[in-house]
Amino acid sequence: MYKTTRHNYSVIPTFIFQRHVIFRVSDQPQRTNTYTAIPANDRYKQCLFEWLTAHAPLWNQITYRRRQQYVSEEGDVWDADYTDLYDEYAPLLGTATCQQLARKNSEAWRSHFELLSMYHDESHPSVTDKPSPPGYWGNRDDGYELHGLVRNDLYTFDWGERRSTLEFGVGDVLEDKYGFEHNERLTLDSENTTQAAAIDVGANNTLAIVTEDGDSAVYHARPEFERFQTQSERIATLQSELPDDQWTSNRIKRIYDDRSRKRDHSRDAAVKHAAEWLLERNVDTVYVGDLTDVLDTHWSAEVNEKTHAF
Repeated sequence: MYKTTRHNYSVIPTFIFQRHVIFRVSDQPQRTNTYTAIPANDRYKQCLFEWLTAHAPLWNQITYRRRQQYVSEEGDVWDADYTDLYDEYAPLLGTATCQQLARKNSEAWRSHFELLSMYHDESHPSVTDKPSPPGYWGNRDDGYELHGLVRNDLYTFDWGERRSTLEFGVGDVLEDKYGFEHNERLTLDSENTTQAAAIDVGANNTLAIVTEDGDSAVYHARPEFERFQTQSERIATLQSELPDDQWTSNRIKRIYDDRSRKRDHSRDAAVKHAAEWLLERNVDTVYVGDLTDVLDTHWSAEVNEKTHAF
C-alpha cells in the first residue's frame, strides 16, 4: 500500500495490478495473478496518481452512506443511494470503474454479514471476535491508501519477450488534462524478469527462504508452539481427572478445537505471507528441500511433537 496526501504527487508508486481470470475447469471460480508495473512515462505517472487517488474518496463516501444505514434502527445498507457520486468521480475514474468499485464495496459488506452470521452461530467457533463493518481507505489529513480497480474486460496486456505493457482507460477529465489522443489509454510497463528461490522446512525454523538475489526470510512458530504445548498439557490434565469409563468431555473438546484452530491459522498465515513475499520479488520457481524421512523419530521429544503435531 502507498499513502499520499491530497497535494503530494512526488513519490513514484509501484502499481500492483490484479488480473482476475476465470477457470472453467476448476472448482475455484477465480484466481488472482499479481504483476508489478510502473508508468511508461512521467505523463502517465501523474495521471495514474490522480486516477488512484480518486478511488479512496469514492470508496469512503459509499462506505459512509452504508454505515449510516447500518447504525440506523430501520436502515438497510442495501438501500443506501450513492449513484449521484458517479457524476463527481466518473470524469476521473470512468463510469465502469466507479461501478466496479461499488461492486467491490458490496462484496465487502456481504463478507461482513457472512462473518457476522457465523459469529452468532455457535456451530462456527472459528469466528470468536465480533466482525467490524467495512472501513475507510484513509482520509485527507492522514493520507489515502492507493487502490486501483479495472473491470477485467476493460484492460489489455501486450506480452513481449523482455517487456510487457498494460493499458486501461481513465475518465474524460484526466484524458483532457494529460492530452490523451483518440483511443489513447494509460500505459504501464513491466519487465519480464523472474528469479528462483529455495525453501528449507525445519522444526525450529518452520520456513527458511532465500532468493537468487540474496533476499531471505525466516519463519518460526515458537510462541504458537508454546501455546500449543500449554493447551496440550491442559488437555492431558483434564483427561486424567475424568472417570475411568470416560475419555473426553465438552471442555476438552473445546480446548482441543481451539488448539487446532489456532495452529492451523498460524500455519496458513505463514504460508500466505511467504507466498506474497515471494511474489513481491517476482519469484516464479521455488525449490523445496528434500522432505524424505522428515517425519522419522528424532531423539528430542519436543522436535517430534513439532514435526508430527504442529
